[in-house]
Amino acid sequence: MLFKPDSLDDVLNARKTQTVRLKQPRLKIGKTYAVQTSFRSPSKGRIRITGLRQGTLRALNDADLAREGWAGRRAEFEQYFAQVNHFAPKTMSPDDWEQLRDTPLWVIDFEPAPNPESDDTGPPPA
Repeated sequence: MLFKPDSLDDVLNARKTQTVRLKQPRLKIGKTYAVQTSFRSPSKGRIRITGLRQGTLRALNDADLAREGWAGRRAEFEQYFAQVNHFAPKTMSPDDWEQLRDTPLWVIDFEPAPNPESDDTGPPPA
């Protein structure tokens, strides 16, 4: 599973145990996946998927933000989410923000998996 380099330490040390994605992931609860920063980079560790659900940015609660590693910082998280998903947060209108907050997304819960338990060698296909 791909993560930004600045979040690797938090992912591998269980300070970040959730991620949200716009595309439906090809993941299975209970399976382990490599943690990578790109499809070509070596695995930095493994995570086990513990939950998968649909939601929206607006529906994320304080506990979700804490699992994302953004406790108490909703506005900053929304800016970061917009930026990493190739929106232009500095030029978005209030209507653009409202639309983004209601866009369906996928909430993925995970935990570090210190011992590989599957033969998965990388992230699932995009």
